[in-house]
Amino acid sequence: MAVGIAVMGVTGVTSLAVSRRVKEIGIRLAIGATPARIVAWVVASTGRFVIAGTALGVVACVAVRSVLAPWLFATSPLEPTVVAGGIAVVLGVALLGTYRVARRAGQADPRLSLTAK
Repeated sequence: MAVGIAVMGVTGVTSLAVSRRVKEIGIRLAIGATPARIVAWVVASTGRFVIAGTALGVVACVAVRSVLAPWLFATSPLEPTVVAGGIAVVLGVALLGTYRVARRAGQADPRLSLTAK
């Protein structure tokens, strides 16, 4: 359930960011950018924030490990496989949510994008 909520959240935030840049995307497409290039640009611009958020999450995990330790069973708060698994899930979910929006942005019609309000 948490992963589903995370996908919806990342998709919503990315969709808002892309909708605010419709004219820019239209201009990029009009001057020759390929849809794949637009997808890569949207994923990369969102990816910076996702990586920064993941790094802050790892730092927060390290900072509160003594508080978390009593609630964990048969593992330590900084178990490398658990931390790596968490990072992989977060990055995978963010990539999934971002890619869906980026693909739609890459398929936009430049004529309609440039005339949008």
